[in-house]
Amino acid sequence: LSLDGKLKKVSGVLPIVMEARERGMQRFILPKGNVSEGILISGIEILGAESLKEVCEYLNGEKEPMIEKKTEDFF
Repeated sequence: LSLDGKLKKVSGVLPIVMEARERGMQRFILPKGNVSEGILISGIEILGAESLKEVCEYLNGEKEPMIEKKTEDFF
């Protein structure tokens, strides 16, 4: 998270999303820069966000989620 509220790309997304799926999560919010990696995991919806404001708007029901589509599942 940067000082202006923008979400920065992080490392280690694959194991984090895989663990979330194993724990029963059905949806996961990632920085837009990590979406291409996160969508490789099957069985969990990946939402991409550019800012903390966007995440809060989604969680408060003020904005529709940006569900990222995937063409193929790898894991």
